[in-house]
Amino acid sequence: MSWICKRCETENPDSVNVCEVCDSQAPILRNFRYELDLIYNKITFFWESEYSDKVWLEYSDGVSTPTRCDVDDGQHLVLRLCDIKGYRDLSFHLHAANEIATRTCPHSCNISKNIIEGDWKRFIWPVCKNLIRLLIPDTSTTISDLSGCSILQQIVIPDTIKEISNGAFWRCSSLEQIYLPASLEIVGNSIFKECTSLKSIVVSECNLKYDSRENCNAIISTKDNCLMCGCSYTTIPNSIQAIRQGALTGSTMLKRLYIPENVESIGIGAFCSCPSLVSISVSLDNKKFDSREDCNAIINSSNNELICGCQITAIPDSIKCIGESAFEGCSALEQITIPDSVTSIGAKAFKGCSSLKEIVIPNSVTSIGATAFKGCSSLKEIVIPNSVTKIEPFAFSYCSSLKKIVIPNSVTEIGRFAFKGCSSLDEIEIPSSVNKYNSGIFQDCCSLKKVIIHYSGVSLAKDMFKGCQPSLKVVVAKWIREHCLKCGNCSNADFLTNE
Repeated sequence: MSWICKRCETENPDSVNVCEVCDSQAPILRNFRYELDLIYNKITFFWESEYSDKVWLEYSDGVSTPTRCDVDDGQHLVLRLCDIKGYRDLSFHLHAANEIATRTCPHSCNISKNIIEGDWKRFIWPVCKNLIRLLIPDTSTTISDLSGCSILQQIVIPDTIKEISNGAFWRCSSLEQIYLPASLEIVGNSIFKECTSLKSIVVSECNLKYDSRENCNAIISTKDNCLMCGCSYTTIPNSIQAIRQGALTGSTMLKRLYIPENVESIGIGAFCSCPSLVSISVSLDNKKFDSREDCNAIINSSNNELICGCQITAIPDSIKCIGESAFEGCSALEQITIPDSVTSIGAKAFKGCSSLKEIVIPNSVTSIGATAFKGCSSLKEIVIPNSVTKIEPFAFSYCSSLKKIVIPNSVTEIGRFAFKGCSSLDEIEIPSSVNKYNSGIFQDCCSLKKVIIHYSGVSLAKDMFKGCQPSLKVVVAKWIREHCLKCGNCSNADFLTNE
């Protein structure tokens, strides 16, 4: 986006406010945002402007001629929804002019047709970074999606709302407090994920199904004492018996976690993607879980499974299994030692550990779950132990710094997209023990130059090398080369015979 200086006719980038040639001052527009009041059916737009002789707002659905609304005074404008009915989804753009230039604010506002027409029973909102306040009408019963409204500071929820869907407020990072009405009956998973400013969660005392006892800043199922959803400032009351799957997922400011004595079950990934977490402890009186040896982790006492860790976790020698999503999203974790007692690494166990630079998998490990190391973008080398027989789907995908992978001759199958997006990988050797290949194994490995596939009597899978560079050399048995050239599934690779 750019603007033209009327004085010298110079085209200037939008990042500058003064003409680069004649130093003339152009109008300035910033902080374009809006408040949506669906109780009184109006939209209020706000902005800041300087050096402007006139300001106007235009809206269009992309089909009809844009409608212009001039601003006579001030830095706000109110529109009634009844005045803009009959349109499709609308985009609102702010403009300003003076004698030097006409400029358009780089940010726009988008209003969906169902909002304009008053169809609010299921409240669904397109991602909008400019919405700062929302008043929902009492005709609504469900909040389905407000995710991505990153500057939304306040939301007023009426007493008619019965359901809040999964991830409804995901990444509403400016939302500081929320009050949930007595009518609420269904609460989805991870509804406050990555709400980094959220400090207060209060449930109406008249609600018969949920509560927020002891000012815990969480939603609790009253009947079964289950913590359903919380935030970075949640404290778990002593009366809690269960913590739901994903309950505090994405609580990015959570630093300390204490599991009280009465907790009997913890759902998968209840505390994943909490990168600031540095302290985890379990009550000594808890009969189901422990944090032995001050390991800063939650361990299932009955089967010695580590179900939740953090950036300073030290895995005890007694651990047999690293559970599903145990370290998922722990982006501050740089290194960790897995003891010889561990026999399995669960699905998504280290997914998204973007700072993990080094990890040694001991020979005691016999299984590595799907997406176990997906997105470990700092990991440079991985040696798969000779006790592993299958590399699961997406196991090491998007490890973008990974340059060396050692596959042992114990592996018989490589799952689909196992190494997809390993963009630094330049060479790999596959042993003859592998007798099953799945699709997209090396897809988008854009630095891959050479693959040596030892004879195993099986043909390659579809799109194994899709997205790799055309100069890729694949060394295979003669009959495999002939088969691949004939079927064309890997047409972008240059097949060479090792016979």
